[in-house]
Amino acid sequence: MLRKALFYGLGTVLLLGLVFGRDGLSYLSTVVEDVRQSVREKVPTEFELRRARKMLAELEPIIRQNRRRMVEEEVRLEQLAQRIARLEEKLRRDQAEILMLRDDLAEGRQSYVYAGRTYTAQEVRQDLEHRFQRFKTNQSTLEHLRKVYQARKRSLEALGKQLQGMLAAQEQLRLEVENLAAQLEMVKAAETMNQFQFDDSHLARLKALVRDLQTRIHVAARLADQEHDAYAEIPVHQKDASGDIVEQVTRYFDQSRSRDGG
Repeated sequence: MLRKALFYGLGTVLLLGLVFGRDGLSYLSTVVEDVRQSVREKVPTEFELRRARKMLAELEPIIRQNRRRMVEEEVRLEQLAQRIARLEEKLRRDQAEILMLRDDLAEGRQSYVYAGRTYTAQEVRQDLEHRFQRFKTNQSTLEHLRKVYQARKRSLEALGKQLQGMLAAQEQLRLEVENLAAQLEMVKAAETMNQFQFDDSHLARLKALVRDLQTRIHVAARLADQEHDAYAEIPVHQKDASGDIVEQVTRYFDQSRSRDGG
């Protein structure tokens, strides 16, 4: 099966080379990229979100491992600092004893007494030489340890910054993934609302009918008022308060003569 796949693959490459020449590989890589992009676009968004959350969860063991490395390195660095401190203290004592032996030998005596025991000048000289060689070796070791301490301290600080950066990036990515999930929920809610489109055509027709009926009633009422004004009846029950003009003149002048005394 694998041999057949290799055979067909090699045949495809040769065919592209014959058809397109040197551009065959370019065409092939473009086709592969288009296929990859097409497949990626068909992957559901929910699946990609789950994959993002899974990748975020996979960061936890890496972060725990780096944090453990930091703690272990901090312990080793503390142990190294203690070793340096002990060696520094030893060198201070050794230097004091070396200088004391040097001063004693400078006196030029034949023998010397230390802690109740007598030593010849040659024995003291040999002891001083051995002490001085060990002192120089220990001093070189101390310098080396100090350099190692500084280098490891810088490495620990760099590891701490790397861990802090990873934690900050993890938190930022977590917030972005949750934000994308919330946006996706909003899109799904909007899509759900779009699926429930109510048919309001019947309601619109009913509203139009009500408006038409209102218009008809208003028109009929106005026409009825106009017909009533055009054919008004005579008010037979009301009498003219003014009366006949002849009676009005007679009554007026009779009243005038009465006022004049005539």
